[in-house]
Amino acid sequence: PTEIERQVTKPIEDVVSSISGIEAITSYSEQGRSMVMIMFDIGEDIDVKAMDIRSQLDLIRQSLPEDAEDPVVIKFELSQFPVITLALFGPQDVNELYRVADEELVTLISQVPGVAEVKLSGGERREVQVLVEARKLRKHRVPIGAVALALRAANVEAPAGHITQPDRRYIIRATGRFERVEEIGQVRVPAPGGGILTVDDLGEVRDTYGEATTASRFNGEQTIILAIQAQTDANEVAVADRIKEVLP
Repeated sequence: PTEIERQVTKPIEDVVSSISGIEAITSYSEQGRSMVMIMFDIGEDIDVKAMDIRSQLDLIRQSLPEDAEDPVVIKFELSQFPVITLALFGPQDVNELYRVADEELVTLISQVPGVAEVKLSGGERREVQVLVEARKLRKHRVPIGAVALALRAANVEAPAGHITQPDRRYIIRATGRFERVEEIGQVRVPAPGGGILTVDDLGEVRDTYGEATTASRFNGEQTIILAIQAQTDANEVAVADRIKEVLP
């Protein structure tokens, strides 16, 4: 999403920001798509503002990537948006902000009566990668599936891996139930002939971040966005008030 943000989203944000009456600009960038949401002050004529946006977009149309489709302007009523949209930003790294939002705020807000769903965008989720070398697997005659099964048996969520080129490494993304990352490297893997290896014998464990799939900005600043949707039968004003009460 970085290229989409740089080549499409940011130029659109810059050119429409000169329009009067704007309350906030929020953007989302992901592979193959850019969305810029503009909220206007109450009382502004949205039909007129939509024409202003189209006029501004015409100014940069030729500078957008050749394979980009023409921007589309769509008008929405407030009732079509989430009951609350939170923008989390600050001096911390955006990935640390994502961790706080994912591990603390989503759980907190999801427990509020009337909340149906909390969606996160922007930043990267913390990810522990087990990089298993194909050369070592062949040497010890251990299939990659045996490593994944051993991790699952040790209560580590380990989806199937895939091979990366050119180093021929299998990456298994481990996503949870362990106290320390070092513990994953000590997980025992059965070898042919009754021998026992560890994950560390077959590769390495990295505490890192997954590849970003979305990028979010609020009034030009990189942020983590929490879009909170109310249940269909809930009073949205009451839900919004409850959310505000539980926020730190």
